[in-house]
Amino acid sequence: MISDEKRDYTKAVLGSRIESREREEYKKALRVEAHRDALITLLSEFDAFCNEKGISYFLFSDTLQGAVVYQDFIPGEDSLSIGMQYSEMKKLEACFADSDRGVPGAIPWKFQYGPKGGKKVCDRLNPRVQGYMCEPILADGQELFDKDSLVMMVENPYLTISVFFSVPDDFFTMKEFFNRMDRKNRIAKKVDRVHDGEPTRNPLLYLIRRDKFVESAQKMASEYEGRNTEKCCRVLNGRSKVVDRALLDNRRRVTIRGVEAWGPGEGDPWTHVPVLADPPDDLKYLQKRALEVAGEIHRVCKELGIGYFACGGTMLGYVRDGGFIPWDDDIDVGMLRADYERFLKEAPSVIDSDKFFLQTRQSDPNIPYLFSKIRMNGTLYVTEYNQYRDFHKGICVDIFPFDEVPNTASGQASFKEKITAISKRHNRIANAQFGVGQIEQSDSAKTLDHAVSHLKGRAKWARSWHKSLSETQDDFDNAVTRYSHSTHRDSYEYVASFVPTYTMIRKDHLLPYKEVDFSGIKLNVPAQPEVFLAMQYGDYMTLPPMHMRVGHNLVEWGDEL
Repeated sequence: MISDEKRDYTKAVLGSRIESREREEYKKALRVEAHRDALITLLSEFDAFCNEKGISYFLFSDTLQGAVVYQDFIPGEDSLSIGMQYSEMKKLEACFADSDRGVPGAIPWKFQYGPKGGKKVCDRLNPRVQGYMCEPILADGQELFDKDSLVMMVENPYLTISVFFSVPDDFFTMKEFFNRMDRKNRIAKKVDRVHDGEPTRNPLLYLIRRDKFVESAQKMASEYEGRNTEKCCRVLNGRSKVVDRALLDNRRRVTIRGVEAWGPGEGDPWTHVPVLADPPDDLKYLQKRALEVAGEIHRVCKELGIGYFACGGTMLGYVRDGGFIPWDDDIDVGMLRADYERFLKEAPSVIDSDKFFLQTRQSDPNIPYLFSKIRMNGTLYVTEYNQYRDFHKGICVDIFPFDEVPNTASGQASFKEKITAISKRHNRIANAQFGVGQIEQSDSAKTLDHAVSHLKGRAKWARSWHKSLSETQDDFDNAVTRYSHSTHRDSYEYVASFVPTYTMIRKDHLLPYKEVDFSGIKLNVPAQPEVFLAMQYGDYMTLPPMHMRVGHNLVEWGDEL
C-alpha cells in the first residue's frame, strides 16, 4: 500500500530520535493513506458487483470532483461517496435481503443501513457499502505500532450512499415537497438526540419509534417514484442540487487512483474543470469584456469625482496575480454609501448608454439583487441562478455599497445578524415570486397539476405578493444605512458590505484610494489592500486547491446573436 519513498522515510523516522509528536503525526498520515487504498479496493469490488448485477451507481460529491480533477482523492479527504437512484438502491438492497453473508473478495463487504445495523434514524437514512477488513499497516515490511505498542490497523472501510429520489417538476409542488422533507429531517435529528439521552422540551419525541419514523421518512421521500418526473434529488438527511435524471441515466467511466468507476453523464453539475494554466479563449473573452465595463466605471467616476475601489476577487487578483485571478471571469468594485448613491443618481447622464446599461432596481425592476451592476449591451452572461429570470443579462461589473458599522465587535455582530435576516427575507420573496414566472414559461402550463400547483403557491405566499421587490429593497436600504445616514457617521471607524457576502474594513485602511494598472486598464484599489484581503481571506497568498480554481456556473455567454 505504501510507496517505496514512504517506506524509506518511515524507516528513517521511526528509527531516529525525533519528537514523539512528529512520529505520531507521520504514522497518522500512513494510516490515512492505507485507509484510502482500502476504500479504492472496496470501490473496485463494488463496481464489479454492480456491473454483474446490472445495478447503476455513480461517484458523487467530493469523490467525483477528486476523480475528475486529480484522478485521486481531493487533498485532505479520506472518504468515498457514491450516489444511486432510489430504484437502483432497492435492487442493491434486495441482493442482501435474505442473507447476512457478505460478498467475498479482496475486501468482503455487504449492503447495510449505517454502522452496526443503523439503530439511529440518521444512520438508517444513510445506507452504506460496508467493508470488513482489519489488517496491519506495514512500512518497509514491518508492522507499525501505536504509542501503546499495539499494531496499527486499517479501519473497516465503507462507501457512503446518497439516495436520489424523484421530485416534482413544477416549482411550487417541488418547494412544498422539500419543505415537508426538511421538517422530517429536522425531526429525525431531534429523535436521535432525545433517544441518546439529551433533554428536550417536547416530551412527544420520546413516543416516536425510530424504526417507524424511518419507514415514514422513506415513504415520504419516495412519494413521486414511478411518476415519470424529469428531476431527482437527494432529500433524506439533507438536500442536494436538483438534477435532470438524464445526467444519471447516461453515465460515463472515470478513474480514481487507478480504478475505473461510474460517474454522471457529461455536463454533470458536481464537477467543474479547473483552470490550471493559461486561461482558455472563452475565459479571455469574458475578462476582456469585463475590463471594458470596468474601464467605463473608472472613466465615469473620475469625471464625476466619485470614489470607488476594487474589492473581492478583483483586489485579490491584483495583489497576488498582478491582474485577473487566472480562473476569474468578472470584476467587483465597492463604493462608500455616499459615493454609491451619487453614482446611481448622476452616472446615467454621463455613461455611454449605447454600449453600457446601469442596472438598478429602478432601471430593471425584476433583478433579485440588493446591489447594482453595469452591464454591456449586446452581450450575454447567463448563470444557473438567473437563466429563467427576465432582466438584462449582459456581461457585467458588480457594484457593492459599503456602509458604516459600529466600532465594537458585539455591535458589529448584532448589526450583521439583523441585516442578514432582512436580506434573507428579500431573497425568499424574490424567489417565491420568481417561481410563478418560471412555471408560466414551462411546457406543463396547461396541465391540471400545474394549475393546482400555481393556485397553491399563490395562497401559500399570499403575504409576499403585496410586497414588490422595490419595497423589499427599501427595507434593506433603510436598515443597512442606519449608521451611514447618521450625523455621527464620521465617528464610525469601520465600513462593511453585506451582499453578496459580508466584508468589513477600517476606513483608514481603505482611504485614500490608489490608482493602479490592472490587466491593461486603470483601477482604484484600497490604500492597504493587503489588510483588507487578510481580513476577508486569511492566508490570501496561498493558492486554493486545483478543484477550487473555477469560475462561475455559466450556462451561456458571448455576444448576443
